Amino acid sequence: MWLELIVRLTFVQQQDFLDLAFVGGVLLDVAGLSPKDDFMQANIAMRQLSQGKLEDAEDMDLVNSYRNYLYQDLKIAQ
Repeated sequence: MWLELIVRLTFVQQQDFLDLAFVGGVLLDVAGLSPKDDFMQANIAMRQLSQGKLEDAEDMDLVNSYRNYLYQDLKIAQ
């Protein structure tokens, strides 16, 4: 119960929109945890840069660069 109260008091939504791809990073933020791998660091950074949007982001070059980093550099899928 105390954790729920603390989360409610400290979490402030920063975007009006949130693509589901960024939920993992939001959960880390809400829990007050730091990302432990490059994927989650990129996830959180991209959410902040794109105002929570992925498919609906205004800067598709940014989205393509993010995807390239995930798939080519981090090799999240093979």
